Amino acid sequence: MTQDNRPHGFQPVSYLNGAAWNGQARTYYVAQGNTDALWQGDVVAITPGASNGKAMGLISVGVQELEKAAADSVVRGVLVGVGMNTRELIGTIPATKQQSYLVEVVDDPQVIFEVQGDNTTTLGADVVGKYANFTVVNGQPGGVSGTVLETASIADDSSLPLLILGLAEGNFGAYTRFLVMFANHGLRGSSCPLTVETVVTATDPAFDLANWAVLEITAQAGDLDFDAPTGTGEAFQPWVICIKDDGNAQDITWDAAWVVVGVTLPLVTVAGKYLYVSGFYNATANKMHVLGVNQEA
Repeated sequence: MTQDNRPHGFQPVSYLNGAAWNGQARTYYVAQGNTDALWQGDVVAITPGASNGKAMGLISVGVQELEKAAADSVVRGVLVGVGMNTRELIGTIPATKQQSYLVEVVDDPQVIFEVQGDNTTTLGADVVGKYANFTVVNGQPGGVSGTVLETASIADDSSLPLLILGLAEGNFGAYTRFLVMFANHGLRGSSCPLTVETVVTATDPAFDLANWAVLEITAQAGDLDFDAPTGTGEAFQPWVICIKDDGNAQDITWDAAWVVVGVTLPLVTVAGKYLYVSGFYNATANKMHVLGVNQEA
């Protein structure tokens, strides 16, 4: 299937626990003296040494000042709404400004975003679980960002800003649409890992809370028996398990440390289909609370 070249910057899709993005964002501002043009879907960062919104005469007191982020910035989030200081919604922010602007930013570090790659050839599926840069590109028609994932940068290098979690849709052909998280998010505690452990198959995996955010099993060749997690985790640390079998349905069992909250634990894979199980580590109970179970159709 041919995929169109239609970059749109970063679009919030869901949370790491499997829940759909609920539309929540936080108010920041862009100062009149800022010389960046900004579009919806642009990545933004806190302006170093900046004053708060009160000093700029905005209606919000204490909102933080932002600027367009570079690939090596400490990311604060993604711009999803633009308004004047009266909160009148507009489309974009020009490079030359006659005033300051209020902006709405998705700054939750657990949000997963869709972003288009700049590749014109087919990529291998092994890019999942690796890291990448993004290339800042000026806006597209309709007031959306042109920023794309720089596919030539994809590597096993956790210093890069984007962690690739999978496909948003389509395939690994030209202009791949990725699901990513920001590995360099400024609101993520340094003790909370954002790394992917990828294995082909496993027998009795134990989720390593000290080192993993995601466990990806790419071609499970036998039954799975999930043990209790290992390592010391943070309170309400998010985790995700992604399972795909080898084309044959495999049984799954779970240790008592995996406790469901409003969902049902899967007991078998669907042959050749992705299965996501996600939730939070409850440090008080010392349990893996399962909040999301999502099966590919």
